[in-house]
Amino acid sequence: MPIPDALTDFNIADAAVSVWLFRKSGLSEAPVFTGRWVPTDDALRGALREAIHEIRAGIDEAEPYGLLAAIGEGQALTISLDETHAGLVVDSAAAELPQRRALNVGQMRNTDFYVVKLTYQDQVLHAVTKTNSSWKSRQIQNLFTVYFNGEQLGLEHDPSFSLSRSVDFFVVGEDIVILDKADFESVLNYKQAHATD
Repeated sequence: MPIPDALTDFNIADAAVSVWLFRKSGLSEAPVFTGRWVPTDDALRGALREAIHEIRAGIDEAEPYGLLAAIGEGQALTISLDETHAGLVVDSAAAELPQRRALNVGQMRNTDFYVVKLTYQDQVLHAVTKTNSSWKSRQIQNLFTVYFNGEQLGLEHDPSFSLSRSVDFFVVGEDIVILDKADFESVLNYKQAHATD
C-alpha cells in the first residue's frame, strides 16, 4: 500500500510551524482533548521541520492498520481519519487564537501529547507525539533540575520540557500514518473505540 500522497508531497521546508499541547479526559467513550498552543523560536521551528522531514524520508512502505499489525523498520500503518477520534485533535488545533495560548507552566504540565502542526498554503500536517515524563508534575516534584555550564552544575530555575525527535503518527488530509502503534492507540483511545463499535 502506498504512503499517502498528502504526506509524501507536503512541503515541510516552507511550512509554518506551531506546537500544540493536549490533555485528554473521558477515557470510557470518545475522549475529550483540551489543547493550547505555545509560541516557539526560530531555532526550535527549524529543528522540528528537520526532524519531521527525516522521519517522513524514513518511511518506505505503509500497510493498513489492524489490531494485530506490527510496524518494522521503514514501515508505517495507515488508517482513515474518520475511523478514529483524531478529527477532534485536528479541530481543536485549527487556529492559534489568543484565548487558546498557554500562558503559564501550570497549563503545560501534565500534557498527555503534543502536536507539531505544519501549515503550507491550504495544507496542514499534524505530527503527534505522546509526552515523556518531563511533562508530568509528579515525576519532577522530588527532583532538582540542573544545568552544566562547562565548569560546574547550577540550579535551573526555569522549568524544562523535552520534545521527542520521533513522531508517533501523522494526520494529513483524510489519512493517519502510524509510526508507533501503541502510542497511537493510547493517545486516541483507539482499541477501546474499536472494541465498542
